[in-house]
Amino acid sequence: MGVDKISETIASLLVAIDEASARLDAGDRSDQYLELLGRVRELHIVLLELLLISEPNVDPNTRQLAELLGHRIDQLQASLQIDRGKR
Repeated sequence: MGVDKISETIASLLVAIDEASARLDAGDRSDQYLELLGRVRELHIVLLELLLISEPNVDPNTRQLAELLGHRIDQLQASLQIDRGKR
């Protein structure tokens, strides 16, 4: 494991978050969107596990990025919940 796996996971997570954000902005609240959001959460969990396994050799900036990505995922989830509350 190591930096390569962490980098690959971050890249995959960024692509998935970007797709989820675009679909949310377009008004997509379909089951496929919910599945995508679930995959985003799973990727974030994998990233956090990789960071734990790689301690203490993880760059602090990488940990900070993981935290920021987690906040963005929370925002996506919260936006979905707000939209559902309006219905």
